[in-house]
Parts: sequence; C-alpha cells; structure tokens
Amino acid sequence: MEKGVLHGNIDKNRKGGNKNQGGYTLVELIVVICIVLILAGGAVFGVMTWIRWSQFKEQNEYAKTLFSAAQNHLTKCQMYQKNCVSN
Repeated sequence: MEKGVLHGNIDKNRKGGNKNQGGYTLVELIVVICIVLILAGGAVFGVMTWIRWSQFKEQNEYAKTLFSAAQNHLTKCQMYQKNCVSN
C-alpha cells in the first residue's frame, strides 16, 4: 500500500461524489418528538385513569367488608335480644 492511498479515498468521498450524508433533518426530529410526546400524554392519561379505577375498587371492597361486619353484628344483637326475651 502506498502512503496516502487510504487518506486519498476518504478525501475523495468527502469532496464530491457522495452528497447523501445519511442524517435526519430538523423537521423530521421535531415530528418524531411531537409524536412521542403525544403517545406519552396518552399513556399518562391511561395510567391516571387506571389508578383512579383501582382506588375505587379498593374502597368498594372496604365498604363491602364494613357492610358485612355490620350485618353480622346486627344479626348477633337480634339473636341475643330474642334469647333474652324467651328466657
């Protein structure tokens, strides 16, 4: 290999023959960023809706437990009163 042949090929590609540099334009990058932001906004909205739904379900289960405990307690009180009256 002659000295400077490798460098000569690189310079030749830079100077004239290859106009396509293979990058993205600023407009393309801005469009992609906008699309990503829109998708992220939709994901945040979905997560917030899911959190509210899960909190509602948790509170609903808690209310069912309290209602069941109150019914049990009321039933025991009514049975106790019937036993006291019959004696």
